[in-house]
This record gives sequence, C-alpha cells and structure tokens, in this order.
Amino acid sequence: MLSDLDKNALAFLSDTSPMLLKKKIIQSMESEFGQIAWAMAHKFEWNNLNINKQWLNKSGKISKGENHQDLPFVVLDTPFYLYEKDFLLCRTLFWWGKYCSISLIIKGEHFERSFNAALKMLKQNDKQELMLLQTADLWNNDLKTENYKQADHETAQFIWAKHKHFKMSRSIPFAEINSMHCICLEFVEKWIIEARLLQQ
Repeated sequence: MLSDLDKNALAFLSDTSPMLLKKKIIQSMESEFGQIAWAMAHKFEWNNLNINKQWLNKSGKISKGENHQDLPFVVLDTPFYLYEKDFLLCRTLFWWGKYCSISLIIKGEHFERSFNAALKMLKQNDKQELMLLQTADLWNNDLKTENYKQADHETAQFIWAKHKHFKMSRSIPFAEINSMHCICLEFVEKWIIEARLLQQ
C-alpha cells in the first residue's frame, strides 16, 4: 500500500539520479560483456580448436533482468555448445549488490568426455577460489551459501554421478571489477582450452 511508504521512500521517488546511475551501470556491464564475448570467440579461433562447429553458438548470449533473488543482473553465456538438451558453457554474471562471477557449466551425458577432461584438470589444480555447486538448480548463483563448497575432484565426481552436471564458479568481487575481462579470459584459457574440454 502507498501508505506504507516512509519519508525516505518518498524522497527516493523524487530523485531521478539513482535510476539514471543504475541504467548507466547496467549499460556498462552489457558493453563489457559484449567485449568479453568477442575476445572469447577470437581466443578459440586463435587456438585452432578442433571442435564440432555444429554445437557452437558463436555469438553467445547476453540477457538481463530485475529479479534474481530480488536483485538486478546481467548474464553472458559464451561459448555456448548445445546438443539437444545437453550443453557446455561459460557463464559470466553481474549480480547487483553481490559480486560478479564466472562459471564453467557442463550438463548431460553428451558432454561427459568434457567433464572428465575438467575433472583431470581439477585434480591438478584444486584452488581455494573455485567453488562447486552441489544442488540440482544450475541457476543458483549464491556462492556464499551451503549450496556451494570449495572445488575438489571427489566432490565433482559425486555431483556428476548424482545430477549429471558440473558447475564450477569463481567469484569476482566488485573491488576486482576492472580486472574482470582478464580474469574471464584466463578462466577460459585454463578450464576450456588448456583442459581440452572441446576436442573431438
């Protein structure tokens, strides 16, 4: 009810600057994600990956909304490899009031070879900043809940056996947002190219 609005809420209604600033931030994130998508696509071309091009959505996909757990968000899914209901992608997320993150997501038996390649790399590179989703909901992005735990290959094997998916994420705090471009490309370089996830 409008009668529930206090003086602070009414003052906010009269101030256009917060909404204009929010619009500017969202537009900046969309632009940054577009540049990251372009850089990722070219990184794959430069590395001459021998992959099945029929799986590849080259342009990636940028989407946004206002209500991811009540907060605005922008998402970039690229590279995106799709086979029927199975897929493999990197998801870069800007989540208002939380953080940014980049995730490697592998779903379905068609990409089991890719999961095994990621698992092999994980055995050699257990890192504290990498987190594994333990639940069935791939849209769960809250890395600071019990739904995530520090990445290790044994947990990854258990989750794959249970859900036939693998989601490994790295948080990018807003304090590191100016380095996000480099962090995302380094993530892709290591966990897709160096790990040879997409080789036929």
